[in-house]
Amino acid sequence: MSGDLHVDYGSTLFMCILYITLAISYILVGTGRLSGLLSGRITVPISIYDCFYHRYWPQSLILGTELPALGTILISIERICAVLRPGIYNRIFTNSRKLLILSSLPAWAVLSLLAAGLSVLGDEGKEVTSTQHCAIITSTAKWYVA
Repeated sequence: MSGDLHVDYGSTLFMCILYITLAISYILVGTGRLSGLLSGRITVPISIYDCFYHRYWPQSLILGTELPALGTILISIERICAVLRPGIYNRIFTNSRKLLILSSLPAWAVLSLLAAGLSVLGDEGKEVTSTQHCAIITSTAKWYVA
């Protein structure tokens, strides 16, 4: 077999870790909604503020869906650059830079959750939703989910 073929499993491993966060977030959402259903409070109206700050699953739902999507976008950009512009790719995407780019995702997560939390502090946080499902769209301000 030729020595020219090199397989890098770093991106695959990274995406597997991100998809584990997605799975954990869905488990948290399911347990939170199930407990609301069993207690009978799932159909009780709740404010957007209370959804975000008094239920534990909206934050994990935001991170669980956002981080794998962003990771996929970053890896796709890297792969497209590798195919279309190999010279530029070799200069820009060194192993240390790839690691730096992918390790910036936790900073993105903090900024995203901060923006989501701040989005419900104003008048939009007082808006009441008809159920306590607390999906992303009903636990953050409209400008955050737009």
